[in-house]
Amino acid sequence: MKIAVLSDIHGNNAAFDAVLADIKNEKADQILILGDSISDFPQATREVLDQVRNCGTFVIRGNREKYMIDQSNGEYGNTWQKYEQFSSTLQTWNQLREDDIRYLKSLPTQISITYSKNFTLRMVHGSPFAESEGLLEEKTALISRALKSIPERILLCGHTHLQMVKQIGEKTIINPGSVGNNYIKESSAQYAIIDQNNDDLSFVMKKVPYDLESFKRTCDMNNIWVMLCIKSIEDGINYTMMFLDEAARRWNLWPIPNKYYNALADEWTKKGVV
Repeated sequence: MKIAVLSDIHGNNAAFDAVLADIKNEKADQILILGDSISDFPQATREVLDQVRNCGTFVIRGNREKYMIDQSNGEYGNTWQKYEQFSSTLQTWNQLREDDIRYLKSLPTQISITYSKNFTLRMVHGSPFAESEGLLEEKTALISRALKSIPERILLCGHTHLQMVKQIGEKTIINPGSVGNNYIKESSAQYAIIDQNNDDLSFVMKKVPYDLESFKRTCDMNNIWVMLCIKSIEDGINYTMMFLDEAARRWNLWPIPNKYYNALADEWTKKGVV
């Protein structure tokens, strides 16, 4: 049995299409999707969600799906409309249909799957403890605690956008990386393959090229957040978090008032970051 593991598409339909084509070539039997399928690149939100619904054998939600669910429940009020920093998120929200919201609400936060006595896995987005908690490779104590907290032998997680396979004792943690918004300085979409042959399991980290320049022409390159996401892919640097961190250090305000958000965007543009 071959199982394809995907995470963090973030609305990048070009990268997603490339991965689905590669999965077809791999003749994978199942596709597991670990959340954050939407947001960041909003223009193909409905297309990506429809594909996720059609191809995903098992699908969970990530923090980006939770944002949309919370918005539908009125938790943010008109914050997204008032603040420029949420413009891309708002554009994603504006594309969602009622049936999309119902689908997002139906997604679990975690799934446990048993394929055989020795092949059990847990799907989470961030960690078993929180959707937005990243299990980075250097956080060995947190990873060890996460693995001890579950009975399954394999933990599948996303959120960090960084590929990882790490074995601790009899358990393994796998992060397939990000399909649509990774930081590897390549125009490549990431995912993973788990190959089961009787009781033997092998794990392959995949990188699939796609046409980033063509994808950029579909994006709103006047939106600073979208521009930062594209530059993050091109340069292999997470500029989005750097941008928000700099704003937080300088003004210590959240959400970021538009005059400060736009001023920082102008500064970064003049510096040639975007």
